Amino acid sequence: MKIAVCFFGLSRALATTHESIARNVIEPCRRHGETVTLAHLYHQARVQSARSGENADLDPDDYRLLDLDAVALRFTVPSQLAGILEDMKPHGDAWDNGFSSLSNLIRQLYSLSASFKMAQLHDPDIVLFCRPDLIYHDSLEPVLETLVQEKGDLVALPDWHHWKGGYNDRFALCRGIRAAQAYAERLHVVHDYVARKRKALHSERLLRFALERAGIPTMVFPQRASRVRAGGLLVEEKFWKSKASKLPYLQDPLPEIQAT
Repeated sequence: MKIAVCFFGLSRALATTHESIARNVIEPCRRHGETVTLAHLYHQARVQSARSGENADLDPDDYRLLDLDAVALRFTVPSQLAGILEDMKPHGDAWDNGFSSLSNLIRQLYSLSASFKMAQLHDPDIVLFCRPDLIYHDSLEPVLETLVQEKGDLVALPDWHHWKGGYNDRFALCRGIRAAQAYAERLHVVHDYVARKRKALHSERLLRFALERAGIPTMVFPQRASRVRAGGLLVEEKFWKSKASKLPYLQDPLPEIQAT
């Protein structure tokens, strides 16, 4: 069994999150198969966001805390993303913040796709896509135990924060390369999304659209992860809210306990 763990986006808080990533994400993977750890990250020294309230310096080299097998760093925003952003603007701003969050989403989707291309070189059976700015409270071991027994394509998602008719896009475990491709290459379907939906691009709804468009079965798991802002501030997540009630579970839900 070959497993690829892909990190993407901005590593704004690895000094706070790296221990939980090693313990609850990477180590369980290594117990279940030949595991490679990869990352495509934006090399950025500062973050400023009115939406998240962040205005802080970053350590752009904190990815070294994860001791990854391969890292691709992006020092500038790809020029083609500006054109995609302009294409999306006429359809509206789902966050109503001057297209700032929309721009960040497009950048994140580019990084996600790039991390998947790195994973493809290793011909994995299972691909995990994980944001590095999350503290993973629960081990992903039970999810992996189920996925290694699956034969067909499948995407497994958290059962919380399925906003506005969409699917949680914080992190995922994908069984089969076709499932991983549908999850990771959402940037390629954004034009189709706005054409069909006739509404603003929205991250969670885009994920659901992409998986349904590709015909990929989707299940959920109860494992939790909390966002960490620059500077180490833990976001208080409401894990009980916006549960995906219609998607089947891979395993029994966890008991309702406080995040640690």
